[in-house]
Amino acid sequence: MQPQSPPQAYRVPEPEPPSNVIALPLVLLLGCDPVVEARCRSITTRARVLMRAMPVPILRSEVMTMDPLVIVVPSDVYESAPWAFEVLAEKVGASLLMLDREAEASIVLEYRLMEALVFAKRLRARVEALSARG
Repeated sequence: MQPQSPPQAYRVPEPEPPSNVIALPLVLLLGCDPVVEARCRSITTRARVLMRAMPVPILRSEVMTMDPLVIVVPSDVYESAPWAFEVLAEKVGASLLMLDREAEASIVLEYRLMEALVFAKRLRARVEALSARG
């Protein structure tokens, strides 16, 4: 009599992601005060964009996992380590939007945020096209 081989585990095939699911862009606020956060939340809600606010210091791996399109940083936070925010934005492929100390008019903040989103989206599309070619 031959020894029986152990039963093989049944593998459940991984479901295909639904074709009607759309990944929404993310705007990440780092170290912003609650007033700026509320203004940005209003803008991103109208634009159908996700927004997340985080205090600083942050873990770079956490930010990279979130894959934001735009990183918003107040100037006083940015000035504490400008190179770190520049490198982080470059690694993630995000636009870095530094907010001035003085409060901006809502329309100006909305314009700057939308401009940063469009720029980042175009940049990522260009990078994906180049990586698909080569």
